[in-house]
Amino acid sequence: MLSTFHPNVFKARLRIENAFHSYQMDRFDVEKELLSSLSDIRGLPLKDPQQMFNQKCAEARLYS
Repeated sequence: MLSTFHPNVFKARLRIENAFHSYQMDRFDVEKELLSSLSDIRGLPLKDPQQMFNQKCAEARLYS
């Protein structure tokens, strides 16, 4: 999506094993924008507690 809307912005996938935080992220107020975007989302009451977690998803391994 970034490539479509902002084709001239440099972007690259980072090959890292762990998440990291860079001071560069603070420059763009990423946290404020994310929280603002999510503020209207409301959850629904959970009818069956067994549906909270999917065992197959919980055991999934991600490979890249």
